[in-house]
Amino acid sequence: MTKRVLIDVPNCVHRAYHAMKGHSNLDNPISYAFFRDLANVWLVHRAPMVFCFDDQANPPCRRKVLPQYKANREPNPIVNEALTLLQGLLTEAGFANVLCLKHYEADDLIGLLCKHRNPDDQYVLVSNDTDLYQLIGNRVWVWNHYTRSEVKAYSVEARLGVKPKDYVTWKALVGDTSDNIRGVAGIGEKRAAQYVRGELNEKAVRAIENEWERVEFNKALITVPFSALQEPESLRLEDDRVSREVWDDMMRMLRIESLLGKAPVA
Repeated sequence: MTKRVLIDVPNCVHRAYHAMKGHSNLDNPISYAFFRDLANVWLVHRAPMVFCFDDQANPPCRRKVLPQYKANREPNPIVNEALTLLQGLLTEAGFANVLCLKHYEADDLIGLLCKHRNPDDQYVLVSNDTDLYQLIGNRVWVWNHYTRSEVKAYSVEARLGVKPKDYVTWKALVGDTSDNIRGVAGIGEKRAAQYVRGELNEKAVRAIENEWERVEFNKALITVPFSALQEPESLRLEDDRVSREVWDDMMRMLRIESLLGKAPVA
């Protein structure tokens, strides 16, 4: 059995960007927040890490079927620059699994790894993106590194009213304004959960089923990995080559002295 920590780097970096606004006393506030959180994740889980990045060079594959997908998001050059920097720094530090595939988003990479996971392996998904809830199972769960809490199947059901296996249908009904995915008119989170649980009256069910073509379209967009993505011939995970010396040298270079001696190394 192998335990791995799969990190949704864009999600973590966006959170770091917002959390560190105003910290002008730091030379590299986003890098500081990211590596600080990385060290804390290591202290909790002590398992090899896989870093999943969006492909910034190419548009997301979902845009081929939904041209307005994420088109409402303003580009953030500060975040994009930080992601490029971190991708290089993590590789330089000796982390062997810094992943980015053409047209893939980070959550698609995480979904792909979960799809091909050895059934005995444990995967911890570091993100606060609820779309990863669909991947939760007995040996897969989400770790919210900001609240330092784990999200398992019972947590999803308590929060949303549906099981992880029903998350995609629930989200397809509700829609996702941040991604420009329009849901079914008049269906919010509560009614979507009632539909999934079979608790709506016949009239309400019929109204939803009249929109089922949209629901199926949305489900395809929300599912990770996205089915239209081309899977690589192999996605073999390697052993890290991180050393305390290289980590400390990098922290000195970034002027993050508080993380000296905190390398995520067994």
